[in-house]
Amino acid sequence: MFGTQYPLDPAKPHPISADGRGRYAGRTQAPYDEEVLPEAIRADFCVPPVSQQKQNLATLNSGNYPGDATVLPGCKR
Repeated sequence: MFGTQYPLDPAKPHPISADGRGRYAGRTQAPYDEEVLPEAIRADFCVPPVSQQKQNLATLNSGNYPGDATVLPGCKR
């Protein structure tokens, strides 16, 4: 519903090196409809805006973890 899940996409490569780098790659938000909830409701639940989630997905697919960007600034994990 919020698009906060980034499961593995079976259509993408999952390059995991011996040191564990890349373990976040090959992610998707599908199935996800980013227009179901308005940004105001997302903010009420400390969920970052859709634009940040798209950046988070890109960060994951680069093999890195987005860290604090997974929570709206000012909210606690």
